[in-house]
Amino acid sequence: MQPYVRLFGSPEVEFRGKTAHLSAERRFLLLAVLALRRGPVPRDWLAALFWPDRDNAAARRNLRKLAFDAQELGWATGIDGNRATLAWPVRTDVESFDGALAAGRLEEALKLYRGPLLDGLDDPRNDAFEEFLRHERTRRAEQWHSAALVQLGELAGDPQAVQKLATAMLEADPLDEDAIAALLNAYQALDRAPDALRTYRSFKERLANALGIEPSARLRELARKFDAGTAPPVRSAAALQDFVGRTAELKEVRVLLARPECRVLTITGPGGSGKSRLARAVSSVPEGDLSVHWIALEDLGDTSQVVPRIAEAVGIQLDGRRDPVSDLIGRLRTRAALLVLDNSEHLSGLDRLVERIAADCTGVKFLNTSRTRLGTTGEWLMPLDGLALPDEDESDVEVLRAFDSVRLFESRALAATPGFSLREHAPDVRRLVHLVGGLPLALELAAAWTRMLPVREILAEISRSSELLEGGARERSMRASLEHSWKLLAPAERDALAALSVFNASFSRAAAMAVASARLPLLAALVDKSMLRAHGDGRFSLHFLIRQFAAARVDAPDDLRRKHADYFARKLAGFADNAQVRQQEVTAELRIELADCAAGWAYALSCGNASWVLQMAAPLWDFFDREGRWEEAASMLRAALEALDEAVPEHRPAIADVARKMSALQIRRGRYDAAEQWARRALRLARALGDRATVRAALHAIGGCRAQLGDMVHARLYFEDSLRRARADRSDADIASYSNGLATIEKAQGNYERALELYEESLALKRQLGEMRGVAVALHNIGNLHRGREEFAQASRYLEEALQVCEENGLLSVRSSCLANLGMTRLQLGDLDRAAHYYARALADVRNSGERLTEIFVLLGMTRIATLKADFPRARQTLREALALACAESTLPLQLECAIAFAELLAKCGDPMRAATICRFARDHPALNAQDRQVADRLERSFGLDAAQAREAESNAVRIDLDALMSEIRRELDPGESVARVTLASLSG
Repeated sequence: MQPYVRLFGSPEVEFRGKTAHLSAERRFLLLAVLALRRGPVPRDWLAALFWPDRDNAAARRNLRKLAFDAQELGWATGIDGNRATLAWPVRTDVESFDGALAAGRLEEALKLYRGPLLDGLDDPRNDAFEEFLRHERTRRAEQWHSAALVQLGELAGDPQAVQKLATAMLEADPLDEDAIAALLNAYQALDRAPDALRTYRSFKERLANALGIEPSARLRELARKFDAGTAPPVRSAAALQDFVGRTAELKEVRVLLARPECRVLTITGPGGSGKSRLARAVSSVPEGDLSVHWIALEDLGDTSQVVPRIAEAVGIQLDGRRDPVSDLIGRLRTRAALLVLDNSEHLSGLDRLVERIAADCTGVKFLNTSRTRLGTTGEWLMPLDGLALPDEDESDVEVLRAFDSVRLFESRALAATPGFSLREHAPDVRRLVHLVGGLPLALELAAAWTRMLPVREILAEISRSSELLEGGARERSMRASLEHSWKLLAPAERDALAALSVFNASFSRAAAMAVASARLPLLAALVDKSMLRAHGDGRFSLHFLIRQFAAARVDAPDDLRRKHADYFARKLAGFADNAQVRQQEVTAELRIELADCAAGWAYALSCGNASWVLQMAAPLWDFFDREGRWEEAASMLRAALEALDEAVPEHRPAIADVARKMSALQIRRGRYDAAEQWARRALRLARALGDRATVRAALHAIGGCRAQLGDMVHARLYFEDSLRRARADRSDADIASYSNGLATIEKAQGNYERALELYEESLALKRQLGEMRGVAVALHNIGNLHRGREEFAQASRYLEEALQVCEENGLLSVRSSCLANLGMTRLQLGDLDRAAHYYARALADVRNSGERLTEIFVLLGMTRIATLKADFPRARQTLREALALACAESTLPLQLECAIAFAELLAKCGDPMRAATICRFARDHPALNAQDRQVADRLERSFGLDAAQAREAESNAVRIDLDALMSEIRRELDPGESVARVTLASLSG
């Protein structure tokens, strides 16, 4: 009977009808970690986690003893280990929780969460374990909270259920603003205003004590409903984003102001976004029957000064003997006016004044500009961001000029430098407008520098520092604008903003909490004050200039970078644990967070933290591999190999791992000699470390290199050795991968039935593991095998299914191979147009990813199509490209395939004798696989030679040297050369 482990709340184990509780004793901690990680866990990682201050050898000895002690517990059954890993494959509530979330069973998932992960299992003496535990708790709590939010939405019609769930959320986090908002709405629906007020006031006090800030505007508005004793109708805020241009925004403001229910409209946005200019544009044209009055507030120090300023703008003489507010309201009651309040964010209490005037003066409307919302009841909002931006790869000048951000920069640059040419500077202008997020003030200030600097240098300077964006007048500089916004922040908000500047891209709530200790109320406050952007998907980001400004105010930047790197190392390690079942989710998240993962990787290398490197390497490599982003992968791996030192024992496991991945990368790029060298380095280190998994992988990589270099005998030995080891270690994932490798040898040698058995074994295991890239590869290989056997219906079925898996899971690198083989299948069926369609799609993929081998294969297919269509110039061009790549990559099988394609071209051009000689040479070369040998044999027979000619071709073929043949074919395909006959003697060695 297998134990069941509950890891949420106080951890416990159920076994044979009894319950055992886990304490903070170290053997219990080990079991808890193994249960949490589910699969095999590297011993080196565990050793570093529990004994971070010991060298690896001593820590591993301690780990062996600890594992032995753990096995003495009567219920700790089934602990599995080898020299490299430990595993305790038990059922857990965390596993059930993940399954319920994945299946959308939110109520079940929420019930499984009994409290913080491993509650009570802290180890204050061990910082490494505490960091690990903190990260895992935060991640799981965030998952629970996200599920709870979704569930709150689904329970909207059941206020009692909402109250129960929101109360549970507040027990987990007393400062959870979402829970407070849901609870207040539930109390409103249940007609329990006193409970709502008590709840709000208690939350407000907790927020002030903990963070020194006020509740967000949405909570203040909810609370006002209960203060008034009634619940006014909910009014939708106009959250307008992604504007096309200020012309559209101006129209939108007027549409909103024309609505009777829109009495107070606030244009919000960071300093420099053009709030005042938009408001001035509105005030320059009368709004229907409303008289428009501009009231500048930035120079006022107190709200009491606002009433005289309004009276002056409207033309009212106040009676000094009366209360000024009552006097102003009395005189405005009969008027129809739009009062434009400019720059109001610094005036405390303005919301109450505006609310009072709007309530008593039904003909008066307010248009307000502010870095933060007013917070009045019924306030409408119009967030103003930067001007619209062109696509990052847009190059057409007229298209660029259609975007307001570019048009503004060009107009200001022409004013400063009359000879300025957008066409000359277009790529740099496009990058600059993106860098400053289309912020109008930043664009104007940057454009002014064109009188002295080219745009490329302006761009570089702003990337380093915002000093270039200092205007001539202090109030027109970005620094002055940001300084003003900074002063409006509470101390806790300043600390949070400075810490959040460490993020390079958008970030989640969990990341903000773990790295910057920024809880949701702080994030909400920063959003309210236009210092932080809230994305619709629950993520947040800082404008580049705000991030640059805030980063300069970080007290301990190295400590912050360390926390940032540690968070992303642990997050990536978590991705590795679940990557097989969450491939699409992991890929999507990494696309968003790649800049932060790269920053964490760079910091890990800068301080020589090999443990972080080991945690991050596999998920990053898998991501780059799925996406076909080879150059980025190469840069990442090279940096690690330069930073880590093999003379340092702690670095060796990471070096072995990175070397193995560098080998895989070189295989993807078709550089087999280099790939084999890296694999042999990984093999040497792994053997010394006793790392069986890396030994297996390195042996398999060497086998792959040998196969591509035409050495099938040794390739088989390496593949068989790696597969034998995988079976001995019961590693299903490796068995699945290495079965594929051995199958390629069986197929190459014509053993199709055995190859099919191995491919199908791989496919079954990959499906069982949920490893979709492996599923796609196995389907592709089975389809390709059927294609080689001319079983085209089966080939198409498997290849189409593989393509569908690629499309559904974003597997770009495998997709190109599927498309290429579908092209070959249609070609062999004589459907040249459909084949050309598949090849064109495949070529676009491989040229984006840099997959040279597939590119050669595709170009050869396109050569065959052009040859069959008698389009000989096109055939010569594509074959020339394919041959150049095949020779550059030193791939003998593909060089021979180029020779076969050249032979077919020769035959079509009327020289079957030479064609037959080259076909016979390629067919008999040991590096050519059985499938392509059949192709060459069929092609030679199609030339129609008699017996004497066939014998002559066979006799001539034995005298050909491959290198000489490649050189002569390249010369003859050279567009500068005439189509001269290549003498057989010139091809001899």
